[in-house]
Amino acid sequence: RASTDRWVYRYTVDLTKSSLPHDGGKFQIDVTPYFNAWTGSQLCYGFVSGSIWCYGLPGDLSALYSGTRNISPQSHGGGYHPLHKEYWSPGWTSGNTHIYRYNDAGGYLGGFYTGGRYIRQVAGDPTEDNYYTAEQYEGWRKRKGKTSQLLWSTYVGTYPGSIATDGNFVYGQRYNDHQTVYKMARDTGKKAATLKLDKWYGNDSYGG
Repeated sequence: RASTDRWVYRYTVDLTKSSLPHDGGKFQIDVTPYFNAWTGSQLCYGFVSGSIWCYGLPGDLSALYSGTRNISPQSHGGGYHPLHKEYWSPGWTSGNTHIYRYNDAGGYLGGFYTGGRYIRQVAGDPTEDNYYTAEQYEGWRKRKGKTSQLLWSTYVGTYPGSIATDGNFVYGQRYNDHQTVYKMARDTGKKAATLKLDKWYGNDSYGG
C-alpha cells in the first residue's frame, strides 16, 4: 500500500482471515506515488510527469534496489498489464480517458480510449486480455481487451483509489478509506468479502 507521504507499507495476506496485519516492512520512495505498477517482480512509482522509479522487492527490504525507467506518466493512475508486459498510463480527464501504452524500455506503443473518466489506477489481468480501473466517481470496473467495452462495474462509495488482482479475485481500496479492502469476484465484480488492514499509516492511499 502506497501513501501520499511517500512511504510504502507491506501487509501479510491470508484470505482466510478478515484482518491483514502490517508485518513491519516499509520503505520510502522518491516521488509522491500517483503512478503505481506491480510487474510481478518490481514495484514502480511515478509522479504525474517525468520518469518512473522501479524497486525490486527482496524479502529483506534493507536489500532494496531501485532504478528509473524512461516511461512518462500522463497523470493519476498508471499500472502494468502482465499478459502484454506493458505499462499503461491513463490521462486525467472528465470523459473517455485515453490510456497510453509503453514497453519495458519506455517505447510508446500507441493507446486507446476507455470510455471512463478520472481513472485513479489501472491494472491488467494476468491471464485474460482484460483490464480493471478504479474510477473516482463510477467505482471499480472491468473492460475487455484494449477497448471501452464494459464487462462489469461495482460501486461501494466515492473515490476509489486503487485496484489490483491476483488472478483469482480483484481488490480495491477507496482513496480516503485507509483500512478497508474490498474483495470482488473476478468474473462478475460482485463483492465477496471486506478485509481490514490492522492499522494504517500516512495520508491518502494510492495504488493496490
